[in-house]
Formats: sequence, structure tokens, C-alpha cells
Amino acid sequence: MSDLVSIAEVWRDRARVAEQAASDLDGLAMSATNVVRTNHFGRDCSEGVALFDQLRVLLDGWREDVKSLAIE
Repeated sequence: MSDLVSIAEVWRDRARVAEQAASDLDGLAMSATNVVRTNHFGRDCSEGVALFDQLRVLLDGWREDVKSLAIE
């Protein structure tokens, strides 16, 4: 019987750790919103605008991936 109690405690611990990890991932995704928020690569040159746009697309995709991991 003590083995069953022990196993239940292990699963409760795993669930608590998973909840904390999900919370941490969600916080990370929210923090990433401020990364590359402003175009510092050049507003008057096409390369700077293109780089900024691509970085935003990549960052938005990464953030969505992290959010989905936090939900699973």
C-alpha cells in the first residue's frame, strides 16, 4: 500500500512541476513581446525594413510555439 501512496505523490509532484513549467513558458512568451519591438535597423532603407519585418514574423511564430507548449 505504501508503494501506491508513493506513486501518487510522485505524480502530484510531476503535475506541480508541469504547471510551474507551463507558467514559466507563458511568462517567457509574454516577455518576448518586447523583443524587437522597434525597428532599429533602418526605417529609410529597404534592407532594414525587411530585416525588421522578418524578425517580427520569426519572433511571433516562436512565441506562438512557446504558448502552445505551455498549454499542452
